[in-house]
Amino acid sequence: FENHEAALTSWDACVTELKRAFMNQHRRQRAEDLLQARTQGPNETVTSFVEDILRLSSRADPQATDEKKLRFLMRGVKSEIFGGLIRNPPTTVEEFVAEATNIERAL
Repeated sequence: FENHEAALTSWDACVTELKRAFMNQHRRQRAEDLLQARTQGPNETVTSFVEDILRLSSRADPQATDEKKLRFLMRGVKSEIFGGLIRNPPTTVEEFVAEATNIERAL
């Protein structure tokens, strides 16, 4: 309030700002929860899975590092693809996509 006192000229403005602040926090938490539980579906392509993980990651934590995104990708990818990736673990999201796509094609 003290930092934004001049901007809050009415009760309606205050309510709007409070909703915006807490909605964003709620949206980020929801994205984080979905990200924690996200796994690749049985008929889902690597491309679709990666796009969804990256979308959720940007909502949950816009400053997420490649390392953090990679942890979510490795944890949620299908076990048969994970088995191929673990032999030579990728160090970037791009490496993950390239290698996981190659493994997917071979299956």
